[in-house]
Amino acid sequence: MQASAIKKRGDGGGISLIEVLISMVLLGLILSVVYAAMVPSMKTWRKVNDDAETQQSAMIASDKVFRDLFLTNTYTITIISSPVSAISCLSENSPQYPATTSVTAGDQIDLNRETPPIKWKKYVIFYHDPAGQLLKRKEVPYPASSSLKRLTETALLKYISSSEYPVTVVARNIKAMYFKYAWFPNISVDITALLPTVGKARETRFYFEINPKN
Repeated sequence: MQASAIKKRGDGGGISLIEVLISMVLLGLILSVVYAAMVPSMKTWRKVNDDAETQQSAMIASDKVFRDLFLTNTYTITIISSPVSAISCLSENSPQYPATTSVTAGDQIDLNRETPPIKWKKYVIFYHDPAGQLLKRKEVPYPASSSLKRLTETALLKYISSSEYPVTVVARNIKAMYFKYAWFPNISVDITALLPTVGKARETRFYFEINPKN
């Protein structure tokens, strides 16, 4: 009687090794199906996220450049493409960042023009840093005057490399940026934003023209 009871208890509990193996195989098949279904969705989400980030970088750069160039006078613009792509122009807004030295007379070309009642107060400089994929901005104080002048190309390079004037990063992930004269008085701006991703780099490109109002 006792042996029979022990046998019954043994027959009624526990899982065999074969059942465990079958369960693991089935679980592996289910997980494989779920993963295969999720991979395309993950790739799509990553692409959308990367595209949004590159578009945001290009939009930020475009907005900052447009604001300063739209409020300047075309005659005050200086453009260089080598060794860096850069542009400078006069601005009627007061400098946001303190600097001990204003622009020197020898660094400017007098245009023999006046724009009363506007008082120009600083030079704004935008330049591209290809190594860091950054768009940077500097300000150089200009003695408040309605006289129109522009920086020489040599002076523009000097102020870019100078540590005396604070620099701010306007936008990141900027692969390339070009400034050109379109037809007078328009200035064209060509921006390419890039965000490196696994296996492939995606780009966003903005091109627009600005007609300075002053």
